[in-house]
Amino acid sequence: MLEINDYQGQVRNFAKYPMEIGPFYCTFGIGEEFGKLNQKIKELLDDPTHQIDKQDSMKIAISLGDILFYITNMATDFGITMEEICLLNLQKQNMALEKKIKEENQKVTKLDENK
Repeated sequence: MLEINDYQGQVRNFAKYPMEIGPFYCTFGIGEEFGKLNQKIKELLDDPTHQIDKQDSMKIAISLGDILFYITNMATDFGITMEEICLLNLQKQNMALEKKIKEENQKVTKLDENK
């Protein structure tokens, strides 16, 4: 099993861009690769009779990997580990879920009070 920070260390060996412009280069790379991913998804949606198969999934996985390459290198450029990013995102998602649950509970309480 490959750990995310191990991947981060290994993928840096393939970053062949001037490091002084790394974050900018990575931003453009993410945009370009995301555009390619959008095109692949659009092609799947354009054919409503098409059943997504293993080959389609592999194409999507390759595109996601290309995006991950640039995200990972940008994180390295900023001195951030991928593990930190994952943990921060999980915390953010948990806080958003807790907020949504709290808001839903407040709506239910108001409805109960109006009865």
